[in-house]
Amino acid sequence: MPQKHFEKMRTKFREILKLKGSPHAIALGVAVGFFWNFIPSIGIGPFLSMGLARLIRGSAVAALTANLATGFFIPVFYSMNMITGRFLQGDKVKTVEIEESLQESLQESIVKIEEIVEQPASYFYLDKIQDFTADFLIGALVNAFIGATLIYFVIWVILNRRYKTRKHRECTDTNWGGSDV
Repeated sequence: MPQKHFEKMRTKFREILKLKGSPHAIALGVAVGFFWNFIPSIGIGPFLSMGLARLIRGSAVAALTANLATGFFIPVFYSMNMITGRFLQGDKVKTVEIEESLQESLQESIVKIEEIVEQPASYFYLDKIQDFTADFLIGALVNAFIGATLIYFVIWVILNRRYKTRKHRECTDTNWGGSDV
């Protein structure tokens, strides 16, 4: 079952890589979409992603697609937010606790994936957001910025390489095409 959802996610990222636009705009859109999955947005994350992407001149389509494609990982992201926030606030976080928390979140995502896909809004109500404390908020902001920055550079590099490869092929094809002299 999870393999089917990972395949859908891969397909969405392939669609992102085929979008028209500059590598910067597309990578920025993906980063914004990814960013909003770390922040509890009570079901309006896709809209916030598109709006922010347009505001900063990124690709709104890439933002929406990335937000929806990585939504599966929200429980893992939220666990990471708590761990990061607690660490930054000076609480001692044990490695075993980190491992158990992430494993539990991932397992919950896998078990409930069908419910999440069929009724995503039911997982974003205010009463469902647990442990929304200073630790969580600090962790969410730090993780969102770090994650968005990393995904921006990964997508930007991939798109630039693809662009250069296509330009090189076009130049090679025109040189090998011969002339009609």
